[in-house]
Formats: sequence, structure tokens, C-alpha cells
Amino acid sequence: MKKTLFYFFAFALIQVFVSYLVWGIWTLVLGESLREFLHQLGTGSFAPTADMLITASGVSSVLTLLLFVRCHWFRATRGNLPRRPWAIMLWCAVLSAGTIVPSMALEELLPDLPNNMEDTFHALMVSPSGYLMVGIFAPVVEEVVFRGAMITALKEKFSGVWIPVLVSALLFALVHANLAQMPHAFLVGILLGWLYCKFDSIIPGVVVHWANNTIAYIVYFLVPATRDGHLIDVFGSTQRIWLGVVFSLMIFGPALYQLIVSRTDNDK
Repeated sequence: MKKTLFYFFAFALIQVFVSYLVWGIWTLVLGESLREFLHQLGTGSFAPTADMLITASGVSSVLTLLLFVRCHWFRATRGNLPRRPWAIMLWCAVLSAGTIVPSMALEELLPDLPNNMEDTFHALMVSPSGYLMVGIFAPVVEEVVFRGAMITALKEKFSGVWIPVLVSALLFALVHANLAQMPHAFLVGILLGWLYCKFDSIIPGVVVHWANNTIAYIVYFLVPATRDGHLIDVFGSTQRIWLGVVFSLMIFGPALYQLIVSRTDNDK
């Protein structure tokens, strides 16, 4: 457990330290004083631009990957994936598509929670270059850390699958530092953890993560009505929302079943 918490705090500290470092250097290059930058941070009035956020996210992602790979906290393996895993990858993408509307509906059923990352999320999602962070770096880095490193460490401490999966999902939710996103992140974290344990590889999780973030990015970028996060603005009525949930579950259920019954190398 200590190793898992160490990975968690290492990941979080890299994100925070690199962000402040990039923002500070950026403001100094623009001609502002360090004192003014620190004052804005202290008063909460500092608002990083989309370019600052994207740059900081890219630098922290690269540093995280280098650290976890070079220190052997994560070891890239094919795991138990079959030699031609294309069907599994396809079902992972379909599974991910089936989670989006139900998770948004669940979020709206919960009491209103603070969304303190809304401005950051908006800045990334409306920028074409933001997709590199949301759709590429985030799926790879987060699967390396929260599944590839953390679940592996937890399995050394706990027998069985579900304690490592639940602990990693909880930490995955906490690292989002956003109460509005935590329920969705926790549930998705359970799904991603199960995929990692079944196939002993981060690849299925990366595909699910990539598909989820890519669909969200495309919808957010192309359909402005979705940017306030309310399904009623997209579907037009509560009845249509529930029809959307049912249809999504009809996609999710068969995809999950196909992944459950998928044969791995260990089954052969």
C-alpha cells in the first residue's frame, strides 16, 4: 500500500510542480514579474491560458512516463492479450461509447457538486491542440500510473482482484480533484481496473480511455449545447434522455459480455 500511495503522490506532485513551473516561466517570458505571478497565485486571480495548460500538461505527461518507465515502476508487456487483439480493441471502443450518456445522466441525478476544474476543462476541450493532451497523453499516462503501476503494486499486497481494482479506482477519482467528476471517474476506474486484471495489459484500458475522451472532445467541440453539461439541452426532453440511456446500455451490455468471454493467452 505504501508503494501505491508513493506512486499516487509522485504523479500528483509532478502535475502540480510542472504546471506552476511552466506558468511561471511563461509569465516571466511575457514580461511580468515573479512577484506579480506569485501574488496572483496567492489571491487565486491567476488564470492560465489554454496554451499554458496544454504545454504544462504535455511536459508533465512526458516526465511522468519517463519516471515510471525508467524507475521500472511500470513494465510494458503484452500481457495475456491474444496474438490478434483487434476484436478486443473494437469491443473496448464500443464499451466506452456506451458509458458516456449513462454516466452523464448519473451525474445529473446526484446533488450539485462543485466543478472547480470547469475553466481548465473548457480551455482544453475548445482548443484543437488540446486533443493531444485529452485524447492521447491522458489515456496513456493515466493507464500507466493507475493501472500498470498501482494495481501491480496492490496485487503484491492483496490477494484477489477487487481490492486492487477498487483502491486504484478511488485514487483515480481523487486525482481528478473535482467533485463533479469523481463519481464518473470512480466507476470508469473500476471498469479500467478490471480490464487490466483480465488481460494483464494497459492496452484495453488505453483504448477505452482514448475512446471516452475522444468522443467527449468531439461532442464538446462540435456541439456547443453540450458545454454546460446538461443532457436536456442535447436530447430536448427527459423521455429522450432515458431513451438515450437505454440505447447506450444496449451498446454497453453486449460489449461488456464480449470482453468477459474473450479468450486470453492464458485460456489457450
